[in-house]
Amino acid sequence: MSILDNILTKKPTTHNSMNNGEMVTEVINGNVITYLKVNNLIYRLNWEKHEPIKNFNLSSIQSSNFKQNFKGWKLDENGKGEFENLESRNSIKTKKLEYDLSFVDYRFIAHNFTADIEEIETYLPWYGVQDNTTMNSVSTGFLAPYKMTLHKLFVRPETLTNTSAELTFALDKQDNGDITVDSVATFTYDTTLASNTLLTVNSSDWSATPSVEAGDKIGLSIDASADPSGSIDWYITSVWKVEVQI
Repeated sequence: MSILDNILTKKPTTHNSMNNGEMVTEVINGNVITYLKVNNLIYRLNWEKHEPIKNFNLSSIQSSNFKQNFKGWKLDENGKGEFENLESRNSIKTKKLEYDLSFVDYRFIAHNFTADIEEIETYLPWYGVQDNTTMNSVSTGFLAPYKMTLHKLFVRPETLTNTSAELTFALDKQDNGDITVDSVATFTYDTTLASNTLLTVNSSDWSATPSVEAGDKIGLSIDASADPSGSIDWYITSVWKVEVQI
């Protein structure tokens, strides 16, 4: 490839006098324009003045809409950052995680007990292994510290003698300030049971959203349409979505 000839001029360019492969750059009234002639066609390039960055400081960068503790984002040279929202498509790894306002967490609680539930509503223990026919006991009542939603309920009974019995689960509460038992939600498992086999109750299975508020005293119960067994071990674990307020 041959080297292009470039002519610098302060007068308007006469395109007809240009040869193919010739460039002319004209500077007139502060405007810089370069013309290139190829195959008898003229190509033009308008140049912009380069402005050097003055007082450029990399100690921090931020979005144009950044407002502290409100919106936007900011990063400084010490590795500290502030974000309105932070989303990851894969994972986040950190040595320390601390919250200032609120966060959502998932907690699980064991409700294992040994009993012949017969056809009597039986409240599950939250502490220890003692069930009861009422939620008004230290083992079968739980004081919700935050808003909680029952995400999943896992149930595994030992040897059953009647696998056709239907199991009804209930979430009850007593509002802060009274002792009236209110029904929050129920679910009836009417599929054939199996000994030593897991059954799962999802949040969407309940008759209503299985949520309770901070300060509610709550109880979980199980009832059977027919006596499913004698006295056996029931392994039950609940998983809760907890909205923690700092």
